[in-house]
This record gives sequence, C-alpha cells and structure tokens, in this order.
Amino acid sequence: MTIDIIDIIITIVSIIPIGVGIFILSGWGDSLIAGYNTASKEEQQKFNIKRLRLVVALILFIVPVVIFIPFFLGKEDSAMAHILTMVVCFIVVVVGVVLANTWCKK
Repeated sequence: MTIDIIDIIITIVSIIPIGVGIFILSGWGDSLIAGYNTASKEEQQKFNIKRLRLVVALILFIVPVVIFIPFFLGKEDSAMAHILTMVVCFIVVVVGVVLANTWCKK
C-alpha cells in the first residue's frame, strides 16, 4: 500500500475540523460559530452556549471521520461509498442544525 498525495490531503482535511472542534469545545472558539458570532447580545442570551458548543463540536468531529471512512476501507474509487458519505454528512449537518435551533435554546 503506497501513500500518495490524495491520502495526505484527505488526512489533513479530516484533522483540521477536529482541531477546530476541540478549540470550540474548550470555549475559546465561540467567535467561530456561524450566526452566534454576529448575533446581538440579546440574541446570544437566548442560547445555552455550552450546548451549542457541544453540537457544533460534534458536527466537526463526526463529518471528517465519515469523510475519511471510505479511504480507510479502501473504497475511495467506489461511487456508492461517496454517495453514502455525502448522505450521512448531510444528515449529520441537518440534525446538528435542528439541535442547535431547538435543544440549544434556553
């Protein structure tokens, strides 16, 4: 098994969001949460920031892992693996957005 540039790129693309997720979960990255950072103080008070951090971090942890799975399994040339990966990522993001707008509100 040889390592080529695509494997390195996929690995980097998978690691960066996980690092950002850790940064957000630690409480230092609230300004990176889309919508929350531009909301007024009154709007920000409507959200439970700890829950919002958790939801955003989980999205940032799950999506890169799902993207990396076909490459790890050796199915990177399979169209079905790519379609399944996109569907799972879409579902994770939709569930995350719904949770951010329901469970994370006070």
